[in-house]
Amino acid sequence: MKKESRGVSEVVASLLLLGIVIALNVLILTYSFGTFQLTQASMSRRLFEEAQSLREYFVIVDVWSHDGELSVAVYNCGNTEVTIAGLYVNETLVSSDTVELLIGEVKWVNASFELEEGAVYRIKVSSQRGNTYEVLWEA
Repeated sequence: MKKESRGVSEVVASLLLLGIVIALNVLILTYSFGTFQLTQASMSRRLFEEAQSLREYFVIVDVWSHDGELSVAVYNCGNTEVTIAGLYVNETLVSSDTVELLIGEVKWVNASFELEEGAVYRIKVSSQRGNTYEVLWEA
């Protein structure tokens, strides 16, 4: 009489294959949860920044020039704090100093820039969130 061991090896092979499939599913599921959580956190942060950008509003209230120094007064009339990131004259960046503006606050943004008397300049300030405000000013 011969013993058949073939049936036992098929059961062991099936159980081994089932274990491998379950382990791979657990790995994929763990990776997916981490990726989804990271995506969700990133999207939440992005939507928050967009909302803050929409609440941001500032205006130029005064421009002054003396001895090669250009000074621009900026008023934050929005509902959130503003960080001024750039001052432009005729689309040329003349100052990239950051200036923090609290709600309702006025501050001066200064830059060295030689102006011609009687010339008209486009003065623009931009925030870190990408909002801008510009005026035409005659020196």
